[in-house]
Amino acid sequence: YGGYADTLAGTATADKNQVTISDSTLSGKVYGGYIFSDTGTGSTAIYNTVTLRGAVNFTGTRELYGGYSEVTGKDVFTGNTLNVDNYTGTATFDKIANFEFFNFGIPTSVKDGDTILQTDHLVLGDEADKPSTVGTVQFSGASVPDLKIEDKIILIDSKETVNSSGEKAIDGRDFKGGDLTVRWGSMFEQVFTSSLDGNDILIVAKTSSDSSTPDPDDVPENGGIIGGGGGSPVKLKDGSRSLAEASFTGFALVNQGADLVAGQAMENATQGAEGFSPFAAVVAGTSKYSAGSDSHTQYTGGGILGQVSFEDTGPGHFYAQAAIRAGGVTSDFSTSDLQASGITAGYDATKAYRSLYAGIGYVWDVMSDARLDTYAKYFLTQMDGDSVRITTGEPVEFETVTSRRLRLGTRFTYAINEYVSPYIGVGYEREFDGQVNASTYGYDLDAPSLRGDTGLGEIGLTITPAEGKAFSLNVGLQGFTGVREGWQGSLQMKYEF
Repeated sequence: YGGYADTLAGTATADKNQVTISDSTLSGKVYGGYIFSDTGTGSTAIYNTVTLRGAVNFTGTRELYGGYSEVTGKDVFTGNTLNVDNYTGTATFDKIANFEFFNFGIPTSVKDGDTILQTDHLVLGDEADKPSTVGTVQFSGASVPDLKIEDKIILIDSKETVNSSGEKAIDGRDFKGGDLTVRWGSMFEQVFTSSLDGNDILIVAKTSSDSSTPDPDDVPENGGIIGGGGGSPVKLKDGSRSLAEASFTGFALVNQGADLVAGQAMENATQGAEGFSPFAAVVAGTSKYSAGSDSHTQYTGGGILGQVSFEDTGPGHFYAQAAIRAGGVTSDFSTSDLQASGITAGYDATKAYRSLYAGIGYVWDVMSDARLDTYAKYFLTQMDGDSVRITTGEPVEFETVTSRRLRLGTRFTYAINEYVSPYIGVGYEREFDGQVNASTYGYDLDAPSLRGDTGLGEIGLTITPAEGKAFSLNVGLQGFTGVREGWQGSLQMKYEF
């Protein structure tokens, strides 16, 4: 008994009780709630839960009741739930009755036509026109479910199925079927339809309205069908993309570091130098965002950069630049959009990166206090892949990410005086790769990508507080449109020892 109430004249209540049977052998009747009230009114045995988990075996009498009353006319049905969680027992029950909801946790090894629970007698619904229904079904196991469209699972195989009045149970009246989203782990879903077919409660794998037979070379959109046609209707859940986006954030952060090195950092390092100007630097950055997902990413590393300035040609001079960097990226990620058994999906990862930059340009001395710098820059960045197991148990494989970018642009700088030099610039950038590929159990996650065209604009100000002094300050703002959208600000200080 989950709850037991016995009175001759008063109200008997056995509500909201729980009975859990795990890996046990027993004989007899199981009641979520049991009441006896001869003349009392309002007696109930409702909102009770009975759970069968694992290797549960029965001998002798085998009966399950959500609620039970020795006197008719009492509510022993409403809200009562039978949970069948990876049940491996083989006994056939004598009777299962008075459950409004049936919830099932079934192994992913289940095959077409398999039966989860067997009974001689099944009672569905009650006299108040409340039907029984399948509430939830959850897959569990170490492999992806392999059920094809139209494959079925018999949740309850019954020899005789009636309603609470003893009449043959009818689908749609005593049992309410319909579409179910059956989940496996934190990332996979399959669409099924539940129904009462004769005496049996079953679910049938179906395709959803957005399914189609996909091109095998195409990665499904986030939440899209992985299999179609006669294959499996398994799909990745909405939110699975966020796992790849966390890695994408780290890679984008490393690319921003490359922009910094090739931009103001290079200018600060080589300002006033002639000929060949080498320079060593340590770089670092961090990023954190929260929006359903919580991601904290940071990178550290070091590098060498240098510039060669050539002799004057016409009204200006040519130059060439190069830089090489290496370091590591760490990501700490979790998302409430993906959960399994109450556990939030998340992972920690550390990946090495390498970055190469090469650029050429021409500085045109428009006037003694104004110059126009026209340039072409090429960036090659690579971040290693990684294998992680997220907190909900699924393995995720991140492939090596490569970015190849070409940027063309120009910047105009005007020295108002020896202390203040504002600048403005525009540019165009083409990303030839930049796709972050990740997979789980061989299924590709929707891959975020930086591939495509981006226009950029910049404006800034360099301040040297005192003529001839070693300290200088640069404040800048960059805006992006296209594949990369948004803006970023920078504040850099330089002091020459």
